[in-house]
Amino acid sequence: MDATQIEAVHDWAADAGQVPEGIVPFTVQHTDAALNALDKVCVFAWDIGDWPGPQGEVEVLDSEALRERNIDARQIARLLKVSPGTARALAEGRMVPTTDQLKAIAGQDDGPDVDLLTHANGPEVVALTLPRFKNDVWNLAQARGLDEATTRSTVWQEAVTLAARKTVNESETEEAENRIEMALKRLNKRYA
Repeated sequence: MDATQIEAVHDWAADAGQVPEGIVPFTVQHTDAALNALDKVCVFAWDIGDWPGPQGEVEVLDSEALRERNIDARQIARLLKVSPGTARALAEGRMVPTTDQLKAIAGQDDGPDVDLLTHANGPEVVALTLPRFKNDVWNLAQARGLDEATTRSTVWQEAVTLAARKTVNESETEEAENRIEMALKRLNKRYA
């Protein structure tokens, strides 16, 4: 599917258009085939969507760039006057730094040093693009009065700070999905 077809499917689902040529809608929505098709559409939609986005709405410190500059979590804690845990999360790319934090780490006053940043990645980023989380993220965004991309970033940050709770035979993807679920529950409770 290309971007035009995806947009047409979106319009059709919103009762604002026709099903594009070559696309056959499923009449029963809760079959494995229907869910796999929806997942495929969501993956394509993510590619043309705005999260995590080509401009990097979710950018974190690049641990390799920090290492090249001999900056470690201890130095980050001292520079930013934050707890060792927060400094470690920033250094490991599990927390999004503020502009002021980035300026302090980079040692400059004229703006953030983008060479210290990289796009967030990992199984939680992938999990947040799954269709099963779309409605929960959207509802949380509405409750907080935020856009969906900002809310996804908040959920991601909450999820990556949670300790892994692996059960027997659980894949990395399943672990990430469980952390996303826990993060959504925590955030919904916090902002209820």
